[in-house]
Amino acid sequence: MSYERRKEHFEYSAVAASLGLKDGYEVKDVMARISMLIGVEARLTETAKALSDAQTVIAGKDATIQNLQKDNGELTAGLKVYQDREEEKKGKNQDAGRSRHCRRED
Repeated sequence: MSYERRKEHFEYSAVAASLGLKDGYEVKDVMARISMLIGVEARLTETAKALSDAQTVIAGKDATIQNLQKDNGELTAGLKVYQDREEEKKGKNQDAGRSRHCRRED
């Protein structure tokens, strides 16, 4: 075997080993592995895009949740003010009712 032929065989063996092929492989095995890896690469690209799209959706939902939590906090604070005022009115009405009942008539 000439030097060039041995070098070519060695390089080809190195490529086959890099592809995960064991001894006894044929050219068709190398080509099949390359084709399979090209298919995996295409699916990986699709999956990466789907993941990116999902992350965008999640970020939007997180923003919506934060806005709703802020709105909920504002509504709760407003309700508390209203409830406090209602309690004040009840207290004043009860005090006024007691005052009427406690008056002495001479």
